[in-house]
Amino acid sequence: MREVEKLLDTKGDANEARQAMIGAIAAWAIDHPNVRVEASAVFPHYLKRMREAIYDGKRPAVAALARDVERLVRDQGTGLDELGTRYGYCPHCAADAASATLRRRFGDLVV
Repeated sequence: MREVEKLLDTKGDANEARQAMIGAIAAWAIDHPNVRVEASAVFPHYLKRMREAIYDGKRPAVAALARDVERLVRDQGTGLDELGTRYGYCPHCAADAASATLRRRFGDLVV
């Protein structure tokens, strides 16, 4: 639970936040009797915040990977057979996609 609270950047008393979550589950269960509780239905805003927090933590690694893909394809032109066979990318297209991703999403992290 502490990890979830950290990802959600919960402020204040942890017990109050936990009680609010339990209350949300209870309210949903009352409104939807005999239906299994689904986190995506009860806590869509929490799940979105958690995904964003997790992505932000992995952003530098993803940027470095995209940079390495681009370099691999541009410099050597080999090593990405799966992109070609599985997704139909030619080596230049894979490099272009990696380059565009780098510029748009990771320009502040990778040159």
